[in-house]
Amino acid sequence: MKKCWYCLLAASMLLSITACGVKGPLYFPQTEQPTPSQTSK
Repeated sequence: MKKCWYCLLAASMLLSITACGVKGPLYFPQTEQPTPSQTSK
């Protein structure tokens, strides 16, 4: 009976690991550089 619990635990851990994260290729979004304004004198 203990072996059944270990198998169930292992299966649930594998499913939770594979369900995490972003699906698809890894990408880095381009960060927009803020433009400095000339409002302060």
